[in-house]
Amino acid sequence: MYDIITIGGATHDVFVRSNLAKVLRVRDEESESALLCYEYGAKVNVDHIFHTVGGGATNTGVSFSRQGLKTATVVQLGEDESGEVVLRHLADAGVDTRLAKRLSGVSTGYSVILTSYEGERTVLTFRGANNNLRFADLDLEAMKGAKWLYIASLGGDANSMLDPLADFCLEHGIKIAFNPGASQIRRGLASLQRILSQVEILVLNREEASQLSGVSFTRRVVDPDRCIQCGTCIDVCPEKVFSLNEQRQIKIDSDATCTRCGRCVPDCPTHAILTEPWTINLDSILQKLKEYGPKIVIVTGGGSGVQAFDGNNRFILPPYPVKVMDTLGAGDAFASGFVAGYIQREGDIEYALLRGSANAAGVIQKTGAQEGLLNGEEAEAIIRGNPEIRVRATTLA
Repeated sequence: MYDIITIGGATHDVFVRSNLAKVLRVRDEESESALLCYEYGAKVNVDHIFHTVGGGATNTGVSFSRQGLKTATVVQLGEDESGEVVLRHLADAGVDTRLAKRLSGVSTGYSVILTSYEGERTVLTFRGANNNLRFADLDLEAMKGAKWLYIASLGGDANSMLDPLADFCLEHGIKIAFNPGASQIRRGLASLQRILSQVEILVLNREEASQLSGVSFTRRVVDPDRCIQCGTCIDVCPEKVFSLNEQRQIKIDSDATCTRCGRCVPDCPTHAILTEPWTINLDSILQKLKEYGPKIVIVTGGGSGVQAFDGNNRFILPPYPVKVMDTLGAGDAFASGFVAGYIQREGDIEYALLRGSANAAGVIQKTGAQEGLLNGEEAEAIIRGNPEIRVRATTLA
């Protein structure tokens, strides 16, 4: 019996890093975006190139195996050298590959990852054989004894598997963790209702969560309708992030100076401080996604930390303070770390958040999505070594 089976994409990846890449940021009072730019028509020198294996199913499969879970992976590969590279890599990582499929006449998926000097990246993806995985291809007899199914991004024909997978897992008592990709998100919430109603853990980044929910994330910190201008937030903030403007309304002078002490939210007597200034307000997004049935909704945000919602409590965790080399795979690392911690600590959300964040911290310090993946002891060492990084739990009004 498998502890967990991952299903989704597998790719042969090449990382390309150029320090000549430019990052263009666009921000207003409530939102922000960033673009990775190169001079149009130019020949751009490359500072670093690196080949590896990626894809949501393979990244998480390797991670779950490294964290001590008996793991198998369901992927569709071409009958080519890249497919052999993927299979050897998974086998070397202790992942059972007997459920993997091969298809002639189609190339294995391939990705080119463009990385900036900041470590953020843009990914050019050729999905190839990944688009040809079908429910009829699955070895359901071998899968039905699994305890968990982790569903990563599914494209092309594979996108049609979600509803039959939901029914299969319901019939056999298999719990589902779901990290939807672009194809699933474009379907919209109504189209995903069947699978979401069976999901134990839903994981998205903040852009994906906003797109799927149809709700924008904001930097809204203070609810003016609740605020009574008592000045408590001003008094408790050690960095004086808050102040009163000429209209005697609370304003944020500089969210960059927030030290993440966490005092402002619980100390506000009217609950007018909606979230700490350093992070993003995701409350409406979390609540909207929860309406569709997942037991736990998780939204990751890079430097803005991670937030989770179980229908009653919102949990916020800042990121661990590490030097970022490359952010590709951070989402897969977090999701697999969270799910592993959730399984091993029998549903402890706060511990699972710490495990997921520690695993992501390991990955972003290395190049590639798997080089920095941690085992359980290594993740625990990061947690113990950073006691100031703690989960904030607040009931959403």
